[in-house]
Amino acid sequence: MYWQVLLTTVGGTTAYGKRERMMSLNAAACKMAGTLGCGTLVPKVRPIVHKGRFGMAMDLAEGIEMFEFAGKESSPGGITMAQVCASLKSQDPAARKLALQAAGELLQKVTDLSWLDLLCGQGDRHSGNYLVQVDGATGSASVTAIDNDMSFPRYRTGLTRFSLDSGSVRAFEDQFKGQLRNGPLPGVKRKEDGTLEVDVALAPYDVVAWLRSHKGLNSFGQLPAVMSESMYKRLMDLDDEQIAVIKADLLGQMPEPNAQATADRLKELRAAAKSYEASGKVVADGDWMNRDVRDRIRDNTAKNDWLASEGNESSDVIHERVDSASSDYCRRDLFDMLTYDQEPGNG
Repeated sequence: MYWQVLLTTVGGTTAYGKRERMMSLNAAACKMAGTLGCGTLVPKVRPIVHKGRFGMAMDLAEGIEMFEFAGKESSPGGITMAQVCASLKSQDPAARKLALQAAGELLQKVTDLSWLDLLCGQGDRHSGNYLVQVDGATGSASVTAIDNDMSFPRYRTGLTRFSLDSGSVRAFEDQFKGQLRNGPLPGVKRKEDGTLEVDVALAPYDVVAWLRSHKGLNSFGQLPAVMSESMYKRLMDLDDEQIAVIKADLLGQMPEPNAQATADRLKELRAAAKSYEASGKVVADGDWMNRDVRDRIRDNTAKNDWLASEGNESSDVIHERVDSASSDYCRRDLFDMLTYDQEPGNG
């Protein structure tokens, strides 16, 4: 559980320093979650004055880190992934019903979080900075994203696209000079001003791995397999004028280029929502444990697991790559939930 108060002196520095940036970007992430209709995914942030110092208070985030939820046999105050998966295969109809509800809510909420992180340009999402809680009595599940301050960079020019400035271009060309002799690399585009744009949805693994290291990122998402109906509806309600208002509001939390990049990603997300609806990838509440939905999420996770295609890594390493690279945020334990046999008692 987390509760945080971030303080700075009233009437003090106006610089965009590290502490001020941390406060501002957590507030911006909270606003973006509200924009997408998934406000419960990010703790509420509000301004406070305490003993003459101004800052922001962040609500208590309930639950345990995902890696603990997925790795522990039991947890005080809730149930774990192991218990959910066991109940999915139970002979007890009541236990299976609660497990189906919990599993469906988890899939929807981690998918919503995937889209939210793409919108925010999150570069630090991993299984240690989002919390999960499942109520064993009701089957209700919650997912809460914490540590949202490594987000909203200006170089995230699209949901899966990164811009490289002149210094980064030189480092990139030095790293891949041998491969570049044979022509442009997939997913890498040179712009008119000489900078490069890398699309991690199209680029080969070695380019993605270099970008991740060069930018100091713990993770960046790929496009999820599906989208929740509630998020789709919120995006369809947005027009360009409303997005302009959202951008103007973000200027209170970040510089103009960062706010503009976020507005551009929001427009791209709205276009993606239309495409997903047209191709039958929008999932209604209550349908998240349908086999076709689970198959799509599972297959998308495998597609984004580049190490698996290399065939030269251990199973443990491959599944850790799924955790860090997949937009579905699936650890190995979630595969049981995605692939369980719907007939009770069968694995």
